[in-house]
Amino acid sequence: MPEAETVHQSEGMVDEKGEMTTKFQMPESAILSGRLELESAVRDERGKYVATRANAEFRGLDRYVGLRSTRWTFEAGKPASVASSTDITWNG
Repeated sequence: MPEAETVHQSEGMVDEKGEMTTKFQMPESAILSGRLELESAVRDERGKYVATRANAEFRGLDRYVGLRSTRWTFEAGKPASVASSTDITWNG
């Protein structure tokens, strides 16, 4: 599994408010969860760049399995039980 992957890159001009919007769709990837990092840089009238970064956690699947236990730890060799819930979306 790759440690990092570039999923989108573009260049363009900002509008009269100094804003630019870019839309893209996440491609298929071997990375199923991680942190999506956005880096943006603009060049001012003097040719100097100003850059910033933001990030967000992401999950690349739309279904999950939830496991719930009333205990934090279990003892080896002793029975343990967990409750499960399937078909859970990222929003719950």
